[in-house]
Amino acid sequence: MRLLLALASALALVAAQGPAADDPAKDAAAAAADAEADLKQAEDTLSPGQMEKMIETDLESTLRHTVQELHGLNVTVVMQKAAPWQNASELEAFAEKAFAKQRGLSQSELDHFVQDLEALPRNATANSTMKAKSLLASMRKAEKELESLDKSQAKAMHHALRRAEHSAKAHVRSLQKKAFHSARQLRKAGSKIETTARKMKVVPEEVYERAHDKLDDTSEDLSSKAEELAERLEDKLEDRYSDLADQVQEQAEAMRHRGRERREAIRAKYSELAKTRVAKGARTMSFLEAAASNTQAQGMAMFMAGVMASMAGTFAVVRRSRISGSEAPLLG
Repeated sequence: MRLLLALASALALVAAQGPAADDPAKDAAAAAADAEADLKQAEDTLSPGQMEKMIETDLESTLRHTVQELHGLNVTVVMQKAAPWQNASELEAFAEKAFAKQRGLSQSELDHFVQDLEALPRNATANSTMKAKSLLASMRKAEKELESLDKSQAKAMHHALRRAEHSAKAHVRSLQKKAFHSARQLRKAGSKIETTARKMKVVPEEVYERAHDKLDDTSEDLSSKAEELAERLEDKLEDRYSDLADQVQEQAEAMRHRGRERREAIRAKYSELAKTRVAKGARTMSFLEAAASNTQAQGMAMFMAGVMASMAGTFAVVRRSRISGSEAPLLG
């Protein structure tokens, strides 16, 4: 390669010098002759093995570096680049931090409603009963918001896990793609070296043919190595993230369990306050009825509206038929 670059440099120097004042053709011919003499001297003084070593490119170095980078990677390093957390506990802490403000507000509202209910008189009046009913409804709403936050946090943890796995695998595949690209460029460079050397006839044929074969073999070997390393890393990543997925699922189950315990405690408090802060005879929905009513109220309202519309239509038809029946004799 240095022989080819020497000739290219000589020709570039001639082009850069431009026309001389005396005889530009003579100067160009002299520069070309000097370059040819240098190449001839190198050919005479270097062995074929030394000349073969010269026919190399930076592409091989780049390819080897990429493969070495893949070889030096481990699962922990890749996962550190993919996400700010490394295990299920850190992921849970990360998610809790993200939802902490909203959860704190909902819990604070719930505590505030309970305190306001407890401040109402036990001997309920009509006025305090109305306030109690309003506060009990707000209490139910705050608890539903906490339950919704539990579900959102569990969902966010699963999504974060999938994003991290995708990012980690993408990093490995990008290195593999880079290695494949360098390998293709290396093969092209080998073909170009062979073609150029054949035209210039400055080195023996067996030298550049051997160099071309060497670059092809090197490209193939390193490409296979890169593919093997990338596949091995991806398999390890799948195992690690599969274990994490199981742990995150266990955390979600634990979160649901804590939610059920919280709901039971709030339900008991709700029943206690409903009995002591609402006047006897003023019915309040039970906690379970209140929870069900949130999802059933709209459907029931739509159903009743349909029934009323149907009944109204039926009454209108009956009324018209009665009118027409009573007026027929008068028309006759």
